[in-house]
Amino acid sequence: MIDNRRLKLLQNIEFEAFVAIKDICDENHITFFLRGGSVLGAVKYQGFVPWDDDIDIALPREDYLRLIEIMPRYFGEKFQFVCYQKVENVHCYFPRVLLKEEYRAKMQFPKNNERGLVLIDVLPLDGMPSSNMGLKWHITKAYAYRILASLWTLEVKNTVNMHDGKKQKVLKLLYALRIHHLYKQDTIYKKLDKMYAKYPFGKTERAGMLASSKLKKEIVPDLWWGPGTDARFNEIIVKIPSKYDDYLKQLFGKNYASYEPPIEGKNKSHLIGT
Repeated sequence: MIDNRRLKLLQNIEFEAFVAIKDICDENHITFFLRGGSVLGAVKYQGFVPWDDDIDIALPREDYLRLIEIMPRYFGEKFQFVCYQKVENVHCYFPRVLLKEEYRAKMQFPKNNERGLVLIDVLPLDGMPSSNMGLKWHITKAYAYRILASLWTLEVKNTVNMHDGKKQKVLKLLYALRIHHLYKQDTIYKKLDKMYAKYPFGKTERAGMLASSKLKKEIVPDLWWGPGTDARFNEIIVKIPSKYDDYLKQLFGKNYASYEPPIEGKNKSHLIGT
């Protein structure tokens, strides 16, 4: 577990990167939302969940693609933006903001990724099929593609393993069969892009992020996202889902506002060796 002083330092760095991303989005009229645990932090703590060590944002696909196009590889003094569309061998479907290696090494933070220290995950927000059968098939295809893409990542060092036990068993079996030598990882990412973009955000009854580790749990009624509502995160105002109470209940349970996890639940970290 990372100690409180170091965690606070990490959160300060992440917030600095987050403000820089927000400024770029605001200047270019790009919409983004906080998502996942970052929504919980904004609603419950007006900032970071005290034991959290990352920031998660989501953008409607149209804005997501615009951000990828305009975002400089290096921005601010300390940060870099990497995505498979512009950088080779990223080994991640969605873009990420990383701390430059010179700063990571100087501050003695461990790596949580082959390229260094990931600070912010940037996910696309898409619509979903209207029918239950269509949604089940959509999720099944996404899961299969994600499995195929993940086989390549098994060969990458210094990357935190976020897969559950069941998925790890499937991955190990397929890896042993060398299935991944039949295709390129980026080919799978392009297939995911094409599949996800088939259902535009705001044009369907449901929306979500199948790129999320929570998979089905973040598929919610489109109205829950809506245009977003303002919330405070540290010193700035950001967008969170319009129906954030419903969203947080689905992700974290109906008692999210009063519930505090046991100590082991607070020890989770995306940082290797912490």
